[in-house]
Amino acid sequence: MRNWNNYTAKIQGFTATDYDLLNKTGKGVVLDVGCGLGGHLARLNTASLRVGIDPGLSGLKRGKKRFPENIFICANAYRLPFLNDTFDTVICIDVIEHVDQPLELLKEIKRVLKQNGLLFLQTPNYPVKRIYDFWHWVRKSRKNFRDDPTHITKLNTLSLKNHVQKSDLEVQLLKARNLPFQLSVPFKRSFLYKKLALSFAQKIILIARK
Repeated sequence: MRNWNNYTAKIQGFTATDYDLLNKTGKGVVLDVGCGLGGHLARLNTASLRVGIDPGLSGLKRGKKRFPENIFICANAYRLPFLNDTFDTVICIDVIEHVDQPLELLKEIKRVLKQNGLLFLQTPNYPVKRIYDFWHWVRKSRKNFRDDPTHITKLNTLSLKNHVQKSDLEVQLLKARNLPFQLSVPFKRSFLYKKLALSFAQKIILIARK
């Protein structure tokens, strides 16, 4: 992970995701890999235990103050400090794009998942993500068109699915997030799971089972 401690030190909140789907997935003993401040864990209503790991110590300290109910551990995602088959669910939200060995990360996640445990993964959809960056720059909702320099593994729906399958996890679901005009056009919910939506979404959500 490149400059992760500096990155998490600057985070003021946490990136959004589909919290209805996350709550349906994140049950039992849950691990958040690359948890930052731990905000995603705090949104889980169905978890019996919430554990977050992150190499960014500054973010963890801030997170512990905001979400004292979470367990925070400073650790490297390539070497998770847990026994095999420990967690019912692992969530990894907007993190895999920051690592240079995504397959090794996924294999380590698989190791700590219990049999039939679930992985909830979210990542930007490249190169489509750059179109959204341009649109926000034109609208002046962001200062420049520059891509996030900490994104070093740029995945799309197909490459993300292939990486997960190579780690011997079984893909259960792919869902599009942040489609153009999604707030003003009445898309059917089922459309978010279609190939066309997955091709044009800003972000992709993937759920896989061990």
